[in-house]
Amino acid sequence: MAQKRKIDLDSPRKSQRLLAKRVHEQTEDLKKLPETAPRHLDRIASRMWTQLVPVLNKTGITTIQDKAVVESFCMSYSMLRNAWGSIQEHGQTYESESGRIYKNPAVDILSDSQNKIKQLGGSIGLTPESRAAFVDLGKSDGSEDLDKILSKFG
Repeated sequence: MAQKRKIDLDSPRKSQRLLAKRVHEQTEDLKKLPETAPRHLDRIASRMWTQLVPVLNKTGITTIQDKAVVESFCMSYSMLRNAWGSIQEHGQTYESESGRIYKNPAVDILSDSQNKIKQLGGSIGLTPESRAAFVDLGKSDGSEDLDKILSKFG
């Protein structure tokens, strides 16, 4: 399997330094994501947006062009939480009037949401692997890091 390219201004490899420089140059003039969540997001997705976007804006990786990806991530997170609530309330299975056992549809929604979150999160630097690829783009200023913020959501 081919290695993913890392984006690192301090890399000993010239190709990685040049790539990092190009990424910085191409994104520095682009608008940042708005910190106010879009109106159509529900309460859970909106809360995720307001916690996540300031962190993403500090990294310099995401821009207004990534709004749909971040929005989808937040909606997927909300769907995950709602599906989990349904599973907690009704269980993983239910019995029909005829006595047949069926899987709660929320189980599939939960699984699909987890997969979508992993996929979308990786594309905007929210997984350890993708953060490693974006090394150096977001210098820490001692503020609350992404792992602490995500831990607030359970």
